[in-house]
Amino acid sequence: MMGGNLGDTVFLFEKAKLGIGRKIGSIIKESSLYRTEPWGTTIPLPFLNQAIEISTTLSPKQTLSALLSIEQDLGRQRSGLLNEPRSVDLDILYFGDIILDQTDLKIPHPRLHQRRFVMEVLAEEWPYLIHPVLQMSSLEILKDLKDPLRVEKVKDGI
Repeated sequence: MMGGNLGDTVFLFEKAKLGIGRKIGSIIKESSLYRTEPWGTTIPLPFLNQAIEISTTLSPKQTLSALLSIEQDLGRQRSGLLNEPRSVDLDILYFGDIILDQTDLKIPHPRLHQRRFVMEVLAEEWPYLIHPVLQMSSLEILKDLKDPLRVEKVKDGI
């Protein structure tokens, strides 16, 4: 999942996808772009979000390391605050059907099922993808979601 709300987010997403192609693997599928209300913060800067599916031979840890490197290449600076505005954020939501619970990497992403901005995007292109812990599809999770934040598909780029 790609997200960002500082700078030219569409440009940064395109650069991130080039970096992913170089460092991680082939992009198989992309969702539309979505404008979303920020989650977990009172700073009112809307985000753009997009989900992509990648084919890779890397391990989950190697993939995370490459994603963090791409974020840094694109100017992401982490202050340590959660849910702060950012130029680009690259998260692993799923990694096949792997379940991983380590200090620095949790797969599936531990809060994806609580966030409308994630589930709306996943439901578009991966409606029947099964969450390996919850054993529910993207559509089922979305149907039960209580998150009230607005999510809208962006038409014609922006």
